[in-house]
Amino acid sequence: MKRNGQDGYFGVFYEPTSHIQRSIGPAADELKGKAQQEIWQKAWKAAEQEARQSSREELRSQVRDFAQWLRQRGVI
Repeated sequence: MKRNGQDGYFGVFYEPTSHIQRSIGPAADELKGKAQQEIWQKAWKAAEQEARQSSREELRSQVRDFAQWLRQRGVI
């Protein structure tokens, strides 16, 4: 923008990475007499989905904040 002699605004968004909580897992009584691998896979999948949803919400928040910032400056 500077080389072209143009003024403007730009935003940089980052992909927030939400951490998967290690505390999420099956309870000890769930593991009795069952296939432990299947139970842990199910718990991991649920924790992974929760982390993805959190990341999406954080990214959307960045976009909303930037749009508000642009509105305050009369750009949009």
